[in-house]
Amino acid sequence: MIDSNNTLVSIVTINYYSENDILECYKSIYSKTGCRFELILVSNSPIESTFEASLKSQGIDAIIIETGENLGFAKACNIGAKKSSGELLFFLNPDTRFLNDVIDELIKCYNKYQSVGIIGPRTFNENGISIPSIKNQFSATYLFHLMFPPIRLFISSDKISGHTLPDQTQEVSVINGHAMFISTDLFKNLGGMEERFFMYWEENDLCKRVQKAKLSIVYCHDARCTHIGGTSTSKFFYDMEVVKHKSQLEFVKIHYSNLLLLNRIAGIIGYSWRALFSIFLLRVKKVKQFWTLFKWYLFSYK
Repeated sequence: MIDSNNTLVSIVTINYYSENDILECYKSIYSKTGCRFELILVSNSPIESTFEASLKSQGIDAIIIETGENLGFAKACNIGAKKSSGELLFFLNPDTRFLNDVIDELIKCYNKYQSVGIIGPRTFNENGISIPSIKNQFSATYLFHLMFPPIRLFISSDKISGHTLPDQTQEVSVINGHAMFISTDLFKNLGGMEERFFMYWEENDLCKRVQKAKLSIVYCHDARCTHIGGTSTSKFFYDMEVVKHKSQLEFVKIHYSNLLLLNRIAGIIGYSWRALFSIFLLRVKKVKQFWTLFKWYLFSYK
């Protein structure tokens, strides 16, 4: 049982030219949070000279660690976790905003469920509309769905790896990586985040390892935050699409090595016809996106 009045929570945030977002994120944490917490910022980019002064002017205290290079998300999270003092870790994206006392609600959820491993909050977009913040785990069915989308008509949605939106607190397969709540001891016992993932799929891997340890992943419907999404990666969209699929490949190598060939075939088939269909619909951005992925699966997959 966790005492929310006495337990220290370490909130770890990774920066990549996102100081403005981080400042707004921190302000929302200070305005909504009642329990004890510390802020740890690991920066993969040079910190703007005015940033620390902005924090001080708002009365915000944060531990700032500059890596000197872009180490990626997983490695930076591990650095932040090693510097933490809390019994609980909350990995939080810069583009999130608390809408209520998120940490208190997550602790309530933590105390309610036995053998809990990771907890994630309910998420809203900038317009206040609830958006999916969990997803199903990777599977062969997902790959067949990538190649032949009409298969969705013949199987249940929980067999397809995609985002879903539960209407109540419940155990789930994967929590989105923008907000992950886990005990420090468990995180350390698991060896932290897998650093083979530069960005993306690290939450799938962490959730998979938690489940292998016979612990549950829980979606907390009462903890509410806004997630804007893509604020630090949108200008590198096509490059990050490739990074995303490289991470998917690493995930398959680690957990589903028997699906390596099918993963490649699904990528080639699925993105080739998507590119052609997008040409027909004159969707220029989608053509470039799908053609980039088709070429990667065809020529660079290894």
